[in-house]
Amino acid sequence: MKKVSRAIILNEKWEVLLGMRIRNKGEGQWALIGGKPDEGESPEDAVVREVAEEIGVIFHPSFFEDRITQLPGEEEPWHLSVFYGPIEGTPVLKEDEVRALQYFSREEIRSMALAFNHCEVLERFFSSEFYISRRPT
Repeated sequence: MKKVSRAIILNEKWEVLLGMRIRNKGEGQWALIGGKPDEGESPEDAVVREVAEEIGVIFHPSFFEDRITQLPGEEEPWHLSVFYGPIEGTPVLKEDEVRALQYFSREEIRSMALAFNHCEVLERFFSSEFYISRRPT
């Protein structure tokens, strides 16, 4: 089974940082930052490494969910690990990793067509007790 770790990176307004994919599946679409774990690497270590590689910041992850998911056009299911949290530093656009970076509100995300199943992931996050009880009003 394929594995991937994704980061829900939040700013002080609780907007989510998305990157526009530059290659592979989902090219040209907005997506959560993250990627595949290296051999023997934990999902949490993978997401911290991927965030550092892709946007040059330190991610402070908290666990959100583990889920087996079937993506459209994929024969094999994916084991998706999702973490949320703040970052330390200012995101840097690394053009060999992402085409653009931007924070989006919950309302904006709801009207977007994100790569993979990231709309569903974010809707589960926005509906979670954590988000509901802590988000600014």
